[in-house]
Amino acid sequence: MPRATYSLTDKFNLTLGARYSWDERRYSPSIHHDFSQNLLASALGSVCFETDANGAPLPGCRAFEKANFAKPTFNLTGQYRFTSREQVYASIRSGYRTGGFSVGSESAAQRLPYDPETVVNYELGYKGEFQLGETALRVNAATYYSDYKNIQRSVVDCLGGPPCALVARVQNAAAAKIKGVEVEMTWALTTELELSGFSSYTDAKYDRYFSSSATGTPG
Repeated sequence: MPRATYSLTDKFNLTLGARYSWDERRYSPSIHHDFSQNLLASALGSVCFETDANGAPLPGCRAFEKANFAKPTFNLTGQYRFTSREQVYASIRSGYRTGGFSVGSESAAQRLPYDPETVVNYELGYKGEFQLGETALRVNAATYYSDYKNIQRSVVDCLGGPPCALVARVQNAAAAKIKGVEVEMTWALTTELELSGFSSYTDAKYDRYFSSSATGTPG
């Protein structure tokens, strides 16, 4: 991600970064009935599972699908230095995972693409170094909050109907929030001896998670 840092004062820096992503996904499945009683037809590809929107077998038993995705992402970080050894920072960043197609899709409904997955992350942190007599202590601490949208998961979906067909496919099935705290400390007792410790706490939960039950009921 291209970025630039600006010194707004002798103590405060601002870092800006941005990226725009373009992705193209092509998908061309071909699924044959290899366990047909008509072994010759199966070997020749005459018994086909790839169907169009009307349920008819596709010519040559091969589908051709294409999808395009585009998304901007960014990074904005502010850094304030109390001294040359102490600073605090705050950042907002976004991330992006491109969409695509589920592997093993047979029907036109199954071959519909899933959308990109996105996240926005907020972080507030502190970094400091201290001289304690003949020893030195380094402290890094941060708290963060991440907001995920359109999370891509392989779920059971109900297609068609009623009655519907239950299939496993990748979908934008979930949304989630993740928050936590991390603290890292290093204590240099001598030039040959260091003590270090790390502690973290993470609280992650889904706001939404879609799937279908055995009867096709969304859940």
